[in-house]
Amino acid sequence: MTTTRWLALTVTAALLLAACNSGGSKNKTTTASTSTTSTTLATAVTGKALSPEPDSEQGVGGVGIVVDLAFRTKDVNLLQAQVRTSGGAKPGVNAAFPGLVVSLSTTDASLGGPTANLADLFQIVGVSKQSDGSAQVWATWANAKPLFGIDVDSVLEAYVVQGGAPPIAPTDHVGLDVVSNVVRVSFHVAGGVAPSSSTSQVVSSTTIRRTTTTARRATTTTTRPTTTTASTIPATTSTT
Repeated sequence: MTTTRWLALTVTAALLLAACNSGGSKNKTTTASTSTTSTTLATAVTGKALSPEPDSEQGVGGVGIVVDLAFRTKDVNLLQAQVRTSGGAKPGVNAAFPGLVVSLSTTDASLGGPTANLADLFQIVGVSKQSDGSAQVWATWANAKPLFGIDVDSVLEAYVVQGGAPPIAPTDHVGLDVVSNVVRVSFHVAGGVAPSSSTSQVVSSTTIRRTTTTARRATTTTTRPTTTTASTIPATTSTT
């Protein structure tokens, strides 16, 4: 009876030891996998997208997509930027944030297609210094024209390079000194009818005001010949 119980305890202990070893190996594998898939810890500059959020729907009728990016580093030489409050008219390098590269997979061919660097379209570039001494740069853009797809899935890609960004961003990043993680976000560009432009309303109002002013000037000019005719009365008196 004692021998049987001893054998049972030995077998149970062996099984427990095997289970512990198996669990320990699994935990180590999971931890290693998590650390290797993180691209933000291995880069000098850490980037993130506050907007769009993954799988979100952006804008109305292809207009109003909001892209809000933040990049941070302790090496200020890798993140050169200055304040900007208005964007450019077409894609290209952003003079206020020369290292920024941004692309959308649904960019219209008239703007250069999916590989066009949209950095210069960003209306806002902000800079800040954090309490730990690191530098942070913000870049924000909202599109006003439906040139990035309507009711379609799109992929945002954004990162920072050293030495100046290219106007065309190669999909494989070959030849670029990328110093940040590559931010990728999949989202949906909303369909529907885009709202009317407020700019066109302002132009129409200005045109009406100019037309009214022109009419007033025409009325004033017409009354001047009548005054000149009245001035000939002294000549008639002289003749009599």
